[in-house]
Amino acid sequence: MATILTNCVFMTMINPPAWIKTLDHVFTAVYTFEAVIKVASRGFCLGKFSFFRDPWNWLDVLVILSACVEEFVYLGISPIFRILKIIPLIPGLKKTVGDLAQSVKRLAGVIGLMVFCLIFFALIGQQLFMGALMNKCVMWTLASNSGNTDIDFNDFKINHLNHYYLPGVLDALRCGNSSDAGHCPEGFTCLRAGSNPNYGYTSFDSFGWSLLSMIRLMSKDFWENLVHLLLRAAGKFAVILFVVLVFPGCFCVLSLAVAVVAMACSEAGVSEATDREEEFSRIVAVLKRREEEEDGREASRAALTEDQENNMEGVDEKQRTCPPCWFVLANFLLKWNCCGCWRWLKQRLYAFVTNPFFDLGIVVCIVLNTVFMSLDHYPMTEKFWQILGEANLVFSAIFAAEMVLKLVAMDPYGYFQTHCIPDTSFTQNS
Repeated sequence: MATILTNCVFMTMINPPAWIKTLDHVFTAVYTFEAVIKVASRGFCLGKFSFFRDPWNWLDVLVILSACVEEFVYLGISPIFRILKIIPLIPGLKKTVGDLAQSVKRLAGVIGLMVFCLIFFALIGQQLFMGALMNKCVMWTLASNSGNTDIDFNDFKINHLNHYYLPGVLDALRCGNSSDAGHCPEGFTCLRAGSNPNYGYTSFDSFGWSLLSMIRLMSKDFWENLVHLLLRAAGKFAVILFVVLVFPGCFCVLSLAVAVVAMACSEAGVSEATDREEEFSRIVAVLKRREEEEDGREASRAALTEDQENNMEGVDEKQRTCPPCWFVLANFLLKWNCCGCWRWLKQRLYAFVTNPFFDLGIVVCIVLNTVFMSLDHYPMTEKFWQILGEANLVFSAIFAAEMVLKLVAMDPYGYFQTHCIPDTSFTQNS
């Protein structure tokens, strides 16, 4: 440990002397000698407690290899590995890092949810604010120069000398054409010209830039500047998106990640062998009790009548809160069993819509629809815009057909009791 700390002290020197290279060789030799002693005493990799069976020893190998490689090619990673060698020397720190590494496995679901939320918010931001951050206050002198035909309007509005800048601000003043957006001073008008703010890196003109802006909001990296730009360019309704969707969603996702890490750290303290044995005995007792309960349930199920099994509400007539006439009306309007041919068609369609491949096809269509939505950008050619519109109509027809097939196969009574309600919202959104 003294060797590692001494090495860290010398690595902090701003202007190291010429003999520091020789000292690095000495430290590398010490680390190599340590690894050789461990291999000689514990074995290489065959035994249970051999050298390579401990992941912390891999760090020693990385330190030695990086030092050897940097003799020929400078990588700048050798100091990082040498600092990390302090972790296994402190038992408490080593245990904490191990617990965090174990929690990464549980973070897979949280990371997936985080990616889904970012994609969802990025698509919303792209549809609402695409091209809005290019609105600038441009000098309006065409009225006085109406007789001059030598002015190229495109070059005029792109020229940054004709834009309005606030004192000490790098980007031109943003504006909007809605009533609650930012307005330009006298002599200037709001036009869409030039590039986006922050050297073109802040925009919602494509899915990639919109996703980058949402990551910026989620990480709180100079997020107030982005909010101010959107307030001036799009209006005060942009606050609704941030207050209702973005900020609560980001806080919830980050809170889930913190909760998973905290849960993993708390569970790491109860990993004793005796606790596992007690838990195993409790599990065996619960399983035996559950088997006895299942046997009792099987005996009780045998006594149920056919009418009680077909009762989808699962309640008695006395437990119903509505009058009987409402249930008669619901059975007449929401359960479609008019004739034998119709019931035959329902059975065939029910087998079709409940097939796993049908659900897989719908999921593929949803993913493709999301991809086509992410291809929307500013500016677009008219042909590409027509292609996106036709694709949108195709996906809308697919989702509408899915909803109709499920309505016919399940009846409205069974359709709205399952998780098929998002089909309607997908059709409307598409």
